[in-house]
Amino acid sequence: MQAESARASAEERDAQARRSEAEAEELAAKARKDRAVAERQSIEAEHQSDAARSHNDEARKIDPDVGDSGHEEALAIDRH
Repeated sequence: MQAESARASAEERDAQARRSEAEAEELAAKARKDRAVAERQSIEAEHQSDAARSHNDEARKIDPDVGDSGHEEALAIDRH
C-alpha cells in the first residue's frame, strides 16, 4: 500500500512538472510573439517618423520661414 501511494505521488509530481513545462513553453511562445509585434510596431513608427521628417524637410525647402507647426508646413506643401 505504501509503495502504491509513493508511486501515485511520484506520478502526480511528474504530471505537475509536465504541466509546468507546457505552461512555460506557452509563455515563451507568447513572449516571442509579443517581441515580434513590438519590433514590427517599432519599425512602423520609425517609418512614420522618417516620412514626417521628409515632409517637414520638403516644407522647409518650399518656404523656410514656415513655423514649426506641422499644419502650417503641410499647407505650404499643398500650396506648391
